[in-house]
Amino acid sequence: MNNCFMKCWKCLLILVVGLSSCQDSSKSLPEARKYYLEYLLNNDKTYLDKTYESLKSRGYLEEHGLNEQNRDIVVMLLLQMKKYDELEGLLTANQDMRAFDKNLALNLTRSLAIYPEDSVEAKRLMLENLQLVENEMEANPNDSLLWGSHFTARMYLVGREKALQEIDSLKSVDDRYSDIFYEYTLKELIKEYPDELMYKRK
Repeated sequence: MNNCFMKCWKCLLILVVGLSSCQDSSKSLPEARKYYLEYLLNNDKTYLDKTYESLKSRGYLEEHGLNEQNRDIVVMLLLQMKKYDELEGLLTANQDMRAFDKNLALNLTRSLAIYPEDSVEAKRLMLENLQLVENEMEANPNDSLLWGSHFTARMYLVGREKALQEIDSLKSVDDRYSDIFYEYTLKELIKEYPDELMYKRK
């Protein structure tokens, strides 16, 4: 893809980080967010280190823990830096996250941390995520965006290409959603899902 066009996951993260910055009335995280946006825009991993050091030096990891203002940037940052133990500790200590979101993040973090040494348990955790998503879909059948979580979990279990095929299969039997939803929401999510958040190769 031409460098003029950002990957869709980066566009989403930039939007989330940008909106969070606008809503952060305490202005507690501007430097860290600035560094992280630079990473998203330029794919320069030195900005991940700068983001981490900025957060750490101001106590936003150990002292404040996860909260609504920093959760988006901290979770993504620590996953991308593969600081799984640190992220698991922050997630476990957090009492404010919705149980569904917290459990998905914990299972993903633990799964990435142990793969490939214990691939059986890693895949079991992703199966648990899949079940969590399916339960949420039963409770909220009109929430179409849950299909993104569904196919993300499937991707960890069957691989990127197979997950894309499963989206095509769903599209062929379920006409509730538009072609745009299938092609530019679900399939683009899977196609552009960052490699650094996938299992490392054996």
